[in-house]
Amino acid sequence: NLCYECYSKKWHKNNIELSRTIQRKCIDAKPELYRKLRIKSQFKKYGISIEEYNIKYNEQNGVCPLCDKHFETQLEKGGSVYNRLCVDHNHETGQIRDLLCGDCNRKLGILENKTWSNKAISYLERWAN
Repeated sequence: NLCYECYSKKWHKNNIELSRTIQRKCIDAKPELYRKLRIKSQFKKYGISIEEYNIKYNEQNGVCPLCDKHFETQLEKGGSVYNRLCVDHNHETGQIRDLLCGDCNRKLGILENKTWSNKAISYLERWAN
């Protein structure tokens, strides 16, 4: 007496290895479709549409504001999803900030951990000179 969504979740939980095998076959068969679905899912999580992403991309001229690297790719229907800017957001508030390249987005995520950042700065200062 479960709805489809609950049944699907329960089946996945009880058949995790088979589910992963099936998913891997689907990903291998249609990698571009899988990437698009993954990006769509990520955008839904951040509360941004592909159209809003492209507006922000155009406002930034396709450039990461931290390292000035230019990215050619917008996320248009049928467009490539390989070489794109990432949606940067505040992890506490969920507010979208800008689009960053993957490297800068990861580095910024590390810097946002104040305890670690302060330790890293102290470490570098200790070894300066």
